[in-house]
Amino acid sequence: MCYKGVGVSGLTAEINESKTLIVAPGFLLEIEPFSFQATCRWLKISESGEIDSGFEITFVSSSDRAKLQKMIQLTSVFL
Repeated sequence: MCYKGVGVSGLTAEINESKTLIVAPGFLLEIEPFSFQATCRWLKISESGEIDSGFEITFVSSSDRAKLQKMIQLTSVFL
């Protein structure tokens, strides 16, 4: 499976802005924090001011890719 993007809530960004995103899954998932580079592709601000955005993953190291894949597998069980 190929994952190219991630949705984020509460992060201010501009369209096409690149950011390093850090994920800290917490003790329940037993995964160490990891990071990846991503570019904002869309942004939605609700009337109440809540921000949702979509980021395209542009780079992730092989060790962090393994953590990302593990988190996706573990969290997809709950969906």
